Amino acid sequence: MTANVLSLTANLVANFVTVVVPAPRWAWDRTKIDHDLTLDEIEEYRAGSRPELSWHGEERCLDCIVIDALGNWRIHFFPLNEDVVSILGNAAARFPEIACGPGEAAGFDPKQFVASRLDRLEKVGRLKTRDPWWTDESAAVR
Repeated sequence: MTANVLSLTANLVANFVTVVVPAPRWAWDRTKIDHDLTLDEIEEYRAGSRPELSWHGEERCLDCIVIDALGNWRIHFFPLNEDVVSILGNAAARFPEIACGPGEAAGFDPKQFVASRLDRLEKVGRLKTRDPWWTDESAAVR
């Protein structure tokens, strides 16, 4: 891993943000209040965040989807610029059930994830190009 990847990893992990979409809840009579969200719906939310980030000039952002032990969906964002943290918070605030805050690693190592993704981007020559860093190779991790 190059020194460039190491410094970028530290920067991205420092700006780590987690958006939490809660698991469905059950009423006292065992009727469901919400429907089970699918990975496609969560990816659609994540994909919908990308144009807004791009509009604000942030295409140097990594993201990852994880399902925590309670069944909550967690979309982890690792933006290069710390200004993006408020943009993600404002986007999440539009939905009453969704919370956004400092990165909360639930079941994965953020530093390892970022370093691995940056290493791959460097190997394929995308680390220094203007292409966005995000990819759609996310499989939700339980």
